[in-house]
Amino acid sequence: MMRILHLIRHPGEAIGWQVAEAQAARHEVAVLLLQDGVLCRRQTALPVYASALDLEARGLPADRRKPLSDAEIVEVLAAHDRLVTW
Repeated sequence: MMRILHLIRHPGEAIGWQVAEAQAARHEVAVLLLQDGVLCRRQTALPVYASALDLEARGLPADRRKPLSDAEIVEVLAAHDRLVTW
């Protein structure tokens, strides 16, 4: 089973979410929200992380997203086999 991390940078990125959710049937998939992607409010069963700095810069609470520091983002990136940027 492959570990795939989808990096979503835009709140309206529908295709990235669809691909991530479809891949979750066969792989371990997570999503990392970066930049304006932290504005996304999509409901999903996937693990969702968000850049703590990007959340803070936009005055947003963590809500359902797990906020990550830059160091934690590096760890999450390294822990996945594939990265897909949207």
